[in-house]
Amino acid sequence: MLSGYPSTVCGPDGDPLVRHLQRLAQLRPRVLTGQFGGAAGTLASLGAGGLAVRAALMKELGAVLREHFSGWDAAILSGSADAGLELGIRAERVHTVWNGALECRLLRLRVSEDSAKNLLHTGRSARIDESLADSPGSKMFGNRVAKNLKQLEKWAERESVTCYRIYDADMPEYSFAIDRYTEAAGGRTWLYVQEYAAPKTIDPAAVQRRRSEALAALPGTTGITQEFIHLRQRRRTTQGQYEKLGSQADFKLVEEGGLPHDSVLVTTAVVTVGLSVLAHGATAATLARRYAAWYGSHPAHELPPLESRETTHVRWRRPASQASR
Repeated sequence: MLSGYPSTVCGPDGDPLVRHLQRLAQLRPRVLTGQFGGAAGTLASLGAGGLAVRAALMKELGAVLREHFSGWDAAILSGSADAGLELGIRAERVHTVWNGALECRLLRLRVSEDSAKNLLHTGRSARIDESLADSPGSKMFGNRVAKNLKQLEKWAERESVTCYRIYDADMPEYSFAIDRYTEAAGGRTWLYVQEYAAPKTIDPAAVQRRRSEALAALPGTTGITQEFIHLRQRRRTTQGQYEKLGSQADFKLVEEGGLPHDSVLVTTAVVTVGLSVLAHGATAATLARRYAAWYGSHPAHELPPLESRETTHVRWRRPASQASR
């Protein structure tokens, strides 16, 4: 399934790309392919509803794959980092590819019952199987969270705090950190669940079972629906960073210590950021021209040291105590 992005590849006879196209043509009778998108791989022809249509398409595609293609391998190319979340199937591998300057995702997945069960999210919320709420493990976990809430709620009310941690790996077998956030003025409440990666010696099936049990206990214990429960897995990566899946500005105002005049604080933050952006835009070009003129006024043999000489000292982006390692 190619979600948009048609492309044209040209080359002389014998060119490797041409040979790849020939192999693809031979493979076509054995592979089901499809494409969705507008001109040059955009959804512009759908107007403002394009993103909603794409999300609905991915959801429907996931349902069709699970119903009719169990046991198949599938590859989906999408121009959205989070479009795959709507599939309802957990990708085994995710590759970042580029269509010119446009960043895309190539999702490789094995269609099976397990790939659907192991999905962490449904849209932007955690995937929760509420049928597990009556299991012994889920009840035990829920009792601990309920006990923590009972102890913390009076303190939070007294201190006028609306965001605080309600669970932090209290039981080793349920290794999670759970934070509770409530909007100012009694708005909506969220749970942010962080799962610490289990050691490789732990059976993945046991990890999945405990995750499902823990999530199933949260709606009934906290009174917060699945829509407002979000899950993130914390694990070590070889590059030291998590891959960015998407970007969306969505600010929430919470109370900390009963700070007054929340509307004034929000207005101040917005004005400060706006003035900073405006000042930078108004001065950047002028200052850049002045700097270029100053630098160009020096003879070639007397250029400023910072611009013409190699540094003799490397500034490491880590503590000095670790720089020699």
